[in-house]
Amino acid sequence: VYKEICVNCHKEDGTGGRREIEGKTINAENLTTDKMKNMADDKYMEYIRNGVPDEGMPAFKDRLSDEQMRSVIRYIRTEFQGK
Repeated sequence: VYKEICVNCHKEDGTGGRREIEGKTINAENLTTDKMKNMADDKYMEYIRNGVPDEGMPAFKDRLSDEQMRSVIRYIRTEFQGK
């Protein structure tokens, strides 16, 4: 799921940054930072489910199941955060 949906903004290495997607400039979080490593899984779920409008992140509650969202979080934790 990460490679299909999240990679466009957060990049293959999870570092994110400023991107232009469909004419909108977003500032995707760097998922490798200590801030993101220390963020609770519930907070990740909230961000994925409801989006982060101030940063341009869309809500995925209508596109992804809770299990798919949890799968993305597991991927982030193992691939980018060494957990």
